[in-house]
Amino acid sequence: LDISFIYDPWNILDFLVVLAWFVDTIAQGLLPLDPLLLRLLRLVKLFRMLRLVRTIQGFDSLYVMITAIRGSVAALFWSTMLLLLVLTTVSLFLQTMMEPYISSSEEESRRLEV
Repeated sequence: LDISFIYDPWNILDFLVVLAWFVDTIAQGLLPLDPLLLRLLRLVKLFRMLRLVRTIQGFDSLYVMITAIRGSVAALFWSTMLLLLVLTTVSLFLQTMMEPYISSSEEESRRLEV
């Protein structure tokens, strides 16, 4: 382990959050300290996510792909609507063409074979 690990500000913050949790859990009700103050330290840990966001911004190709997907949502929606319209039209046409065969009673035995 490198000595710089101990002096890293994020590791010190992690240590303080874990220590606050430990104090909150063990001495619950024994300390005159408000537990909300200790829980507030956990919220500070969320700021570490900002570092992750800065790291993600380094992935230019990923940003380009996500932007392209966002831009194509409208085209994808309308192509899906067109496909739905075509499928509905074909199904209505087939239903209309097959209705006499389905409703006729004279070829019932033949229909059962199918």
